[in-house]
Amino acid sequence: MGEKMLKNLSIVLIALLATPVLGAALDPNASSNGTFELNHKVDRASSFKLHQDDSNIATSGTIPIGYVKIKNNTRDGFRVFLVSESSGVLKAQDTVAGTPGLEDGEVDIEYSLAFTPKGSLGSGMQHNLDISSEALANGEANLVEKANPAGSIESLTDIIYDVSVVISDDKETQMQMAGTYTDTITVTYQDL
Repeated sequence: MGEKMLKNLSIVLIALLATPVLGAALDPNASSNGTFELNHKVDRASSFKLHQDDSNIATSGTIPIGYVKIKNNTRDGFRVFLVSESSGVLKAQDTVAGTPGLEDGEVDIEYSLAFTPKGSLGSGMQHNLDISSEALANGEANLVEKANPAGSIESLTDIIYDVSVVISDDKETQMQMAGTYTDTITVTYQDL
């Protein structure tokens, strides 16, 4: 080795020896410890919004009526169900005040509901995008529920369902006849 190289090596060794050592010196057979603290926090999201655009069902076909918006990030999930006040039909109403019964031969009109999703449904959840008149007649009809009641949800739900009333084309002539027909659908979001 050259003299210049030995001189540079000496300077490096002196610099290393002069560098302070982090931590305290320990006695023989002693121990020391330290801790790292770790944190992770995500705020809970559990929200539901229903918006109705129109309530007038004037013809047969698929008639948009509004939307339902859901956001949930809880591992135990949620449920959304519907209840029809008139058991899944547009119920014929007495339109002549004070008279009993239906004076013009009106009959109830069956309908179904169609849901078009936009966004993401959490892994572990499932939805029913077509709800029939029969399903509504049986009480609570599930729109969204856990795929496995005992399972956990693995990802965020952030979804909007466009909601439409569907009346079959064979009811078009009935839709043109006199009468007042109503139903109220209650949509319930239940955080589990």
